[in-house]
Amino acid sequence: GISDFEIPQTSKTAPIVSSGFDIKFSYVTSGRA
Repeated sequence: GISDFEIPQTSKTAPIVSSGFDIKFSYVTSGRA
């Protein structure tokens, strides 16, 4: 979600409620890509 982009720290939980694209993106912002 947008929160993934604004607050990468939430990437730990955000992917659970985010779409498939946001899941990948959140991992990228988290540096786990």
